[in-house]
Amino acid sequence: LYLGGYYGDGYNYFEKLFKSTDSGDSWQDVTGSIPTIPQSIIIDPNNPDKVYVGTLWGVYRSSNGGQTWTGNAGRVYAYALGMAPSDSNTIYAGYDKRCYKSTDGGVNWAIHTAGLCGICQDILAYSGRVYYGSYAGLYKSQDGGATWKASHAGIKNNVITAIAVARSSPNVIYAEGSQNGLFKST
Repeated sequence: LYLGGYYGDGYNYFEKLFKSTDSGDSWQDVTGSIPTIPQSIIIDPNNPDKVYVGTLWGVYRSSNGGQTWTGNAGRVYAYALGMAPSDSNTIYAGYDKRCYKSTDGGVNWAIHTAGLCGICQDILAYSGRVYYGSYAGLYKSQDGGATWKASHAGIKNNVITAIAVARSSPNVIYAEGSQNGLFKST
């Protein structure tokens, strides 16, 4: 388990990243060279030693379970991270009206903005599609993030804080609205 955010002792607060290998009974500080607040964390499902942390100063990656961290090439900002389940080298980073895409495991990144709006809250890559949940609604890309179209018709609240796909069908998508509940698309 990984947990990132602020850590405080009652007087001082620090930006930290912690790791637990015993289901949360104990935690180890693995912040290392990450200089700012971890906004999002993803773990490669094929290799649990490969971990990615999105921050407002860049995306950091570890190939040794958080013992050491390497920053991305170029400036990539990330409120949210997503990984294509069919290819763990394809990673998406969502920011303010921007989606960054890496096809080499987070080393190099391309920026895509066409059709996006709002500060990213969650990003989901699944079954050839990418979803971007933001303060301005839900957006969908069917070309790997190159172009985006609004996909929030019928959602009462356009602030999308979380996105999920049903295990039973890749066509069933859930979107959480910050004030008006959970929405489902089939």
